[in-house]
Amino acid sequence: MQNEVVMKQFDKAIFFLLLVSICSYSFGDAITFWGTKSETWKLLDSNAKTFYIQGAFDSLIFSDLKIHDTHLSVKLSHKEYINGLDTLYSDYRNSQIPVLFLLRIVTLEASGMDKDTVEKELVQYRKQAAEL
Repeated sequence: MQNEVVMKQFDKAIFFLLLVSICSYSFGDAITFWGTKSETWKLLDSNAKTFYIQGAFDSLIFSDLKIHDTHLSVKLSHKEYINGLDTLYSDYRNSQIPVLFLLRIVTLEASGMDKDTVEKELVQYRKQAAEL
């Protein structure tokens, strides 16, 4: 049993390293420790954005679809997440916030959370991104 757990962890680590290697080769300087940000997002066509969102959800399955204690909504389509990210990244103040964090903001907005609370979360992400 313990060997299976170790092998699964090893497989995840290998997959992650492979994914980072592929992304680093493809996008060069646009990849950072904190992941994809505005600069890279804007380079992607709609198919690549769809694959990115799907990949993010696939990877989050291992963490029960949670980002900062918020469950992402599987009721939203990829297109809705893409439109939300495009809208958020059209504001220069959000350009350094990683995509996965903004997926949370889209989820909060779509779930009907009040605008002030969502804006406070967004401001916090902006502050964190500015410190990097």
